[in-house]
Amino acid sequence: MEIIFNKDVNKYQLVLPENVIRDLNLKGDDGRVVEIFHDNKMSLEWLYKDIEQRHTGFVEFTAVAEKRKKRKLIIFTVVFIIALLVILFNEKVADLTNYPVFAVKLICITVLILSGWTIFQTFVLGGATGKDSLRDNFKTIQLLEMIFERYSR
Repeated sequence: MEIIFNKDVNKYQLVLPENVIRDLNLKGDDGRVVEIFHDNKMSLEWLYKDIEQRHTGFVEFTAVAEKRKKRKLIIFTVVFIIALLVILFNEKVADLTNYPVFAVKLICITVLILSGWTIFQTFVLGGATGKDSLRDNFKTIQLLEMIFERYSR
């Protein structure tokens, strides 16, 4: 964070780090970075504290979501492999469990399809980490609107 005095507009300007701007999507409708100006330097410091809290929460939320995604991928990969092995040895499993071979195959194919779909969603499609929902949540939108109202030129 850096607060500088901009002589062109005779106001203080808050310059945010690039990662904060990118993570919280602090850009206007035209895609340009929001320029934050104010007469009072202390007011900009308070604003930065609020932005910093939101960014810290965003980073922590993203880290937790990534851990959950990795754990989910591992669990469903193990379930997929077990279902695949049971399908390969379905007659022996049917004898051990006293279930018909058809029922064992049907259950394992269903589990195989569901776990395969979950692996596909998590690995290939990237899964939902919630970045966009947090980026677009109500408080972040309010912050952006407040910046446009109070702190723009």
